[in-house]
Amino acid sequence: MTIQDEIDFYSSSDSLELFKQGPQFVLDFVKRSFAGQVPKEVLKQKNLFWYSIASTAATETFRPLLRSENIDLDWARLANTLFEHLATSLGGSKLSWMQFKIGVINNLGPELDPDLATPDELVNWFLENLPVSLDQAKAIISLEPSERVRPKHPDLYTIFAKAKVVSHLNEGEHFQRSQELQEWIDLFNLDEEETS
Repeated sequence: MTIQDEIDFYSSSDSLELFKQGPQFVLDFVKRSFAGQVPKEVLKQKNLFWYSIASTAATETFRPLLRSENIDLDWARLANTLFEHLATSLGGSKLSWMQFKIGVINNLGPELDPDLATPDELVNWFLENLPVSLDQAKAIISLEPSERVRPKHPDLYTIFAKAKVVSHLNEGEHFQRSQELQEWIDLFNLDEEETS
């Protein structure tokens, strides 16, 4: 495809048309865009929102499960690539990326494609760069019990948001919560929240 062909194709089609081309086509487009190989005119004209494309790819990853059909891992790879780019290159939050990874593990299993997601990766993400220790968090909560349910303290809010995400990781033959992770989840009553 020449540059003019590419401009003509993307100018005349919408995002839905882009997805109709299939996950590998979209992934190639995304990778070329990130590498600066897609003409700026195309990107401006399409007004592309990477988060939107990532969310759509995530939906396409899990949609076949609703119909008991086989999944296409290329959709998962596309979503993972975009969420990673949003979190690392564009300075976005990792929460959506980790939520997607939990969906992959819980619905598809970690053995399907360990490059997409592993339970250890999610636990390590939770534990990295915690702004306060578990004991410090307990001390803050002992002074202000409402922090357990709706943290306003900035350090606790950050941990609460991460703990809420990782609490959705299903325990099973591939994953058992460590005592430390379970204590963080218990601190915010997240397991109780799931059952109520």
